[in-house]
Amino acid sequence: MRFADGVSALDLNSGLWNVPLGYRNARVGEAVMAAMTVGSYGGVFRRSSVAAEEVAERLVHLWPRGTYGKVLFATSGSAANDAVIKLSRLHRRRLGRSDRPVVVSFEGSYHGQTLGAMGLSGEDLLQGEMLTAPHEFVKVPVDDSDRVRQILDSHGTRISAVFIEPLQGTGTRPMDDAVLQEIFEARRRHGFLVIADEVATGFGRTGVMFRSARWRESADLVVLSKALTNGTQAASAILVGSEVADVFAAQGAIFPHGETQAGSLWACAAMNAVLDEFEERFGMVTADAQLPETRSMEQFLDKVSAPSMGLQVRGEGMFYTITGTEDFDGLAVGERLRSAGLVVHAGLHSIQLAPPFVLSHQQWADAAETLKEELHRVCADG
Repeated sequence: MRFADGVSALDLNSGLWNVPLGYRNARVGEAVMAAMTVGSYGGVFRRSSVAAEEVAERLVHLWPRGTYGKVLFATSGSAANDAVIKLSRLHRRRLGRSDRPVVVSFEGSYHGQTLGAMGLSGEDLLQGEMLTAPHEFVKVPVDDSDRVRQILDSHGTRISAVFIEPLQGTGTRPMDDAVLQEIFEARRRHGFLVIADEVATGFGRTGVMFRSARWRESADLVVLSKALTNGTQAASAILVGSEVADVFAAQGAIFPHGETQAGSLWACAAMNAVLDEFEERFGMVTADAQLPETRSMEQFLDKVSAPSMGLQVRGEGMFYTITGTEDFDGLAVGERLRSAGLVVHAGLHSIQLAPPFVLSHQQWADAAETLKEELHRVCADG
């Protein structure tokens, strides 16, 4: 990256976690340009297209046969999560439940900035000043399975969906296995949908093509965005479980959601090119495939040796957070690193690392040395 003040830096944040294949990826760029010469729109509002159906089929076929049966397109992770809130409520209606529904998500979570996605988010996004029905959004702790069970059972069949980030984007906190198990057991008792929000984690970010593919039970819907087009298009996709789709089909019911630019020709071209890259470059042809480059990240973190400086490191795959004490000024550290030639995602008392998957050995080595030196100086200065 080259900044207006003349600083050149290696981006260890992959844009906003959405450019895992690096900037100016030739395959993706050429595919988008070619699509733009074919047509100037080609969206899927009230219709489909050959391009959209090809991408949908490829996404569905990454998973075991019959897991997902339909794909809906949107233009962002936030918009997709809003669409899923609507779909989950209509699903309850189709099952004959008419009481006022609630949706459940986790404390500390982030699902986007549109109104519904803000309601889902556990981060403080000033929801209290903007939401008209905050009581319809229920939050549960990420690490207390007993409390999760109590909350889910207290709302019971009023719950239309539970939204889960397989790895919380805020703080890269893994989902607790015991909590996951409580959610799946409660799904059997109460009949709500489980939603895997893989907007940030999908396409190898956690070291697996899709982290939710490693769960003991499948999510009913999966939300994808960010890396879906390597950051080149405003695009997202929702994988709809076959059983959910069958409920609507059996009643001849429709799902009223559409966005003008969703599923455009050039967005589909970018998605296809990204899938080609993951298949040919990394050999990732199934939803649970392992990303080979995670070994490079492990070696990088070993060289940086942040725990030896009293810093906490947490995360998975290619997605980690380095956290200090309250004296650790993450924003100042982020600017210091940028000046030294590294871009990270800075928080109040932490920095996040989400590097692209295409760094050279020399880039990994140089980045580790720079990060280690700067963190050492920061910690030494107190």
